[in-house]
Amino acid sequence: MGKSMKFRGLQGEDPSPAAVDISTSQAESLRRTLSVAVSRICPNWLSQEREDLVQTALVRIVGLVGRGGPTRELTATYLWKTAYSVTLDEIRRARWRHERTMEEGSHGEDRPGTALDPEEAASARETSRHVRDCLRGLEMSRRHAVLLRLAGYGHDESAQRLGMNVKQIANLIHRGMKDLRSCLQAKAVAA
Repeated sequence: MGKSMKFRGLQGEDPSPAAVDISTSQAESLRRTLSVAVSRICPNWLSQEREDLVQTALVRIVGLVGRGGPTRELTATYLWKTAYSVTLDEIRRARWRHERTMEEGSHGEDRPGTALDPEEAASARETSRHVRDCLRGLEMSRRHAVLLRLAGYGHDESAQRLGMNVKQIANLIHRGMKDLRSCLQAKAVAA
């Protein structure tokens, strides 16, 4: 058997109470498979992040193995799904960062080809302000569920991220969106 490597989480933390032992050949095989998957899934505009995505996927898989949960064979399908999930998460984060910079920055007025007329730009800023105000007014659990929904997360992913079951998330999203629409209608904003 090849050399054995100990994988640790970020900043030297163990992914589980005991570090995970995986042979060097197993780690390299995992890395190669994940590299192929990420390179096929990852859009061109995210190509500079490919190696980071491979590393994140590898850490997720090693963490899963280290938790000692239900023993799962690391099939090619599972590895591809992990690579897809990691890539999709990064796309969402990049989209969120872009929206945040647009919200805080120039709103696109100074870029050629994207200029809005001043009335449309003012209307868009006002609508955005009303939406943020209404979101702040939602109960905390509903706000989190609605924000994840608006960010493009499905019920399963939202439930996993918030540590709830899918039925609870569906209920929170339904009620939160209803509250959000009511708030926006009260402010005379088209929802």
